[in-house]
Amino acid sequence: MQVQLILILIFAIIVAAFAIQNTMAVVIRFLFWEANLSLVLVILGSIALGALFIYLVDLVRQIKVKREIKEFNRQIAELTKEKETLQGALAAYQSVTDDKTDDKQEASQISAQAHQAETPDAAPHETPDAPKFDTETGEPLDPEKITTLEELDRMIGSGNDGP
Repeated sequence: MQVQLILILIFAIIVAAFAIQNTMAVVIRFLFWEANLSLVLVILGSIALGALFIYLVDLVRQIKVKREIKEFNRQIAELTKEKETLQGALAAYQSVTDDKTDDKQEASQISAQAHQAETPDAAPHETPDAPKFDTETGEPLDPEKITTLEELDRMIGSGNDGP
């Protein structure tokens, strides 16, 4: 800002020196208007009109920028509110999902216990924590990955302990 002020002052001094050296009277004509004015007044008036024009153009730009800033601030407020709403919904969903996961783990433990109680004549080498195998794919069943009742029924109803 100080550099700009210094440049403006230097420009003003140069213009003043130029205007003082050119003091003669000149005829100014514009459309149907004609006037005899001092060249100093013409120079200083032209500079003043140019500065006024630049100020008005900058004022229009500043008004546009302020409007854009207000619009962006409004959008920020809306998006922040939407973000908070979505975070609340996500937290609620995660708590429900965590509850369901806990329920699934309990159900799989209960079903494993029930299955063991139904088959007391299991092979002596079989341990209670031995993995159950999917009869269709032959892959071990993981109780934590069971997502549907059909998978749970397939695990419980499976008489096979191997592929």
